[in-house]
Amino acid sequence: MLLFLLFSCNGERFPDGCCFETGFRRDSGGTGGDSVVEIDDDGRGFTLPCPSGGARLEAVAEGVVHLTYGYASPYGGDHASYAVLPPAVEPDVPAILAYSDVVVMRTSTLVVFLERDDCRLTVQDLDGNTLLEEPATGFYSGGGTSDTWSRSLADGERIYGLGERTGGLDRVGGNYTCWNTDAYDAAYGGWGPTADPLYQCIPFYVSMRPGGGGAFGVFTDVTGASTWDVGATDPDLFTFSVPDGRPADQYLIAGPGFADVARRYTTLTGRAPLPPRWSLGFHQSRWGWSPDTEVTDVVDGFRARNLPLDAVWLDIQHMDGFRSWTWDPDTFPDPAALVETLAADGVRAVAIVDPAIKVDPGWEIYDEGVAEGYFLAADDGETFVGEVWPGESVFPDFTNPDARSWWGRLATDDLGYGIAGFWLDMNEPSEFTLGTVPDSLEADGDGEPFTMAEAHNVYALLEAQATFTGMRAAAPDQRPFLLTRAGYAGIQRYAAAWTGDAPSTWDSLAATLPMLLGMGISGESWVGSDVGGYSGGASGELYARWMQVGALSPFFRAHLVEGAADQYPWSFGTEVEDISRGLLELRSTLLPYFYSLAWAANQTGVPPLVPLVWEFPADAAVADLGDQALLGPWLLVAPILTEGATSRAVYLPEGRWFAFDTGVVYDGPATVTLTDQPLAALPIFVRAGAIVPRGPVMAWSEAMAVDPLTLEVWPAAEASTFTVYEDAGDGYAYEEGVYAATTWTLQGATTGATLTSTRAGTFAPPDRSVRVRVRRVDTAPTAVRLDGAALTSVASADSFGTATSGWWWDAADLSLWVVVPDTGDVSLEMTYDPTITAAAPPVAMPFRVALPADTPLDTPICIASSADGWVSHTPLTREGGSAYGTIEVPRGEYLYYKFTRGDWDTVEKWPDCAEASNRYELGRATPVKADTVYGWADGCP
Repeated sequence: MLLFLLFSCNGERFPDGCCFETGFRRDSGGTGGDSVVEIDDDGRGFTLPCPSGGARLEAVAEGVVHLTYGYASPYGGDHASYAVLPPAVEPDVPAILAYSDVVVMRTSTLVVFLERDDCRLTVQDLDGNTLLEEPATGFYSGGGTSDTWSRSLADGERIYGLGERTGGLDRVGGNYTCWNTDAYDAAYGGWGPTADPLYQCIPFYVSMRPGGGGAFGVFTDVTGASTWDVGATDPDLFTFSVPDGRPADQYLIAGPGFADVARRYTTLTGRAPLPPRWSLGFHQSRWGWSPDTEVTDVVDGFRARNLPLDAVWLDIQHMDGFRSWTWDPDTFPDPAALVETLAADGVRAVAIVDPAIKVDPGWEIYDEGVAEGYFLAADDGETFVGEVWPGESVFPDFTNPDARSWWGRLATDDLGYGIAGFWLDMNEPSEFTLGTVPDSLEADGDGEPFTMAEAHNVYALLEAQATFTGMRAAAPDQRPFLLTRAGYAGIQRYAAAWTGDAPSTWDSLAATLPMLLGMGISGESWVGSDVGGYSGGASGELYARWMQVGALSPFFRAHLVEGAADQYPWSFGTEVEDISRGLLELRSTLLPYFYSLAWAANQTGVPPLVPLVWEFPADAAVADLGDQALLGPWLLVAPILTEGATSRAVYLPEGRWFAFDTGVVYDGPATVTLTDQPLAALPIFVRAGAIVPRGPVMAWSEAMAVDPLTLEVWPAAEASTFTVYEDAGDGYAYEEGVYAATTWTLQGATTGATLTSTRAGTFAPPDRSVRVRVRRVDTAPTAVRLDGAALTSVASADSFGTATSGWWWDAADLSLWVVVPDTGDVSLEMTYDPTITAAAPPVAMPFRVALPADTPLDTPICIASSADGWVSHTPLTREGGSAYGTIEVPRGEYLYYKFTRGDWDTVEKWPDCAEASNRYELGRATPVKADTVYGWADGCP
């Protein structure tokens, strides 16, 4: 039974037992006191009629209120949402009260007001801060081709998200279209620098108003075309429009932090599944590999050069006439053998799948789809035929549950060959002659028919759902891995995403990081870009800089169009190859960190890569800062994104920060200008309190066990924690508790620091040691205790050998190394003076160089360097076919140098007596800089 309220009821108690507190009443001056308010039997929602079509509010989950204008779902009738999951969290039981001028819903997090006379909306937090409001006049207009709602845009308000977009981080001032589009523009060789729309429609945003209240999210579940004018036409209004007859179906999502909004939004729309560990490594792709020996040749190139690689991706060239789910019998005759060959090198294979199916009577897949009615039909009832890569093509209707099941079963053969994942491309859906399939095509709608005008933006979401479900059924012990180009809210439940056909330009590179951050805010945890750019023609400099962005992106893949010159790490000469190797090795060592962030994203909805405003919302300097990011809670990354740049300004928010590689100290808030930054420079800073797990360099992610596990820690006065997550790396045993979640707690003190751990789960990591590096420790420690017992100090890092416990102070690196057994429950007490003696004291930098076989034994091996103005040639200690030694250099600055045999007449040469350019390396104590001399000047003609 519904409760009808026709009068003011200040303070009245309702059947749910909740009472509205009059302190939350807002005087509006409204006059519509006789509107009927219909309150649901369970007290969680109500409807209110008004001239703008009426509105309905319902508390659907903790911190989430569902607002529907016009009482209907976005599809019309009772059509269920494809984005929103069944409730997983018990909703708040709100207090609902009607006054003469306003109806109020109060939950444990939000207070929502609806004016009785016109349904004008205001949302506040419990402290009375306004989070969202509609203007007193003209907030709604209907009729014609669209319905439009306007919200007030406060002075200084920021809007983030709205999915995949070019431009900056803050959306204010922009006008955006929500319509999945194949954004390729031949003039650019991909999407242009201001292209809109792009491939994905995620109509979800997070707002931040000045003056308090924190972050607040709004998800508009309208799958048809919509537009979002964020202060572009009127700087005081945020206006969104949807097609006429498709009411705005919205979810109001409480903060106050970005992480709170992310948790609640992904409770509503789903979270990224835990990916297989191999998917976090480096992946190489290109369009045009054919025959299959080209694929294995590329893998051989990586292995021969000691370049880590986890997967190769097969574009449409591997198909038989571009037919999805097929293999070319001439150029890829034995898929299973190819996959087995790759697996022997530790490399997985991922195959592309396009939704368009070739019109090919006699081909089993086409015939079955036609016979069962799985394809979209034209207005005349006949199967719609369009044009895509195979030529004449038909399109599965993924809104038909039977078609989804059929599509999922098609994955079985490829999984049987050993294919590890699928790449879902062209799924906007793209069609060559019209751009996409006609809006008028009727779609099944899971039994509630509608048209492709409404189904367009969920087409890729449902394809991903079908593929994911099919993979789970066909390979139940293998975690599905999918990559998609298009998507809608909820796509994170099934697939990672990349930024599509990004041209190989500096504009594209500059747009990549803010685009990834916007996608992360929009709920997508696993995002990346085509390293080097899709269109080809990258310079060595552009490729190296893009590799730096890729190495720190959640999804790390290089890709390239057909017909362009190769863009592999070795395609641009020795310097870029060496830089790429260093980045691939960095990524390899950080896999324990990335995997732990993957688990955290699965548990909380917080993406691994976030903008600085996520953690520092009160800092105005980071409100629109999109060329820096936080990787996890600890690492601030600031890649260089401008052609020819040799310097980089980096903003460091409040707190203490350290240069990740060198330990140089900075105190924020401050803008630090890094000068003399060569091509290898990748500025990374770490927050005080950080706990960063690292592993050994591996040729692929599962080449060996993570042994030892290294923890890089930077103690702070406040206690900090980080959970290192481990499991088998694939499969679903973790759902039964077979995982290890080790929570480390770090506490700095005036006498040193403590580090403790507790472990949950039944997974047993390998019998190994944990190596803890504590920074900065500028003076020698006096004691280290494990579980109360004193540990033995050793003379050097090499003295550890196979020892399972002990400690050593690295006076050059200004760090304390501690080795203990990995028991899961550790208690370390480290006694030292935590005083920082200087922000960047000089460092004794170690070198070791391999020498040519014909190097005379009676001549010194020296380094000439920029550290002393190239005047002095510092002698090294000769040891057989190599030499070693140290040079004192400025910590954190780049050193330029060459090797000689005592003077410039015997300076080193590159192979074939080519002139050797100056070597360079960052001034740091570890690791030892290892080089190779190929020849000497006096041995060349």
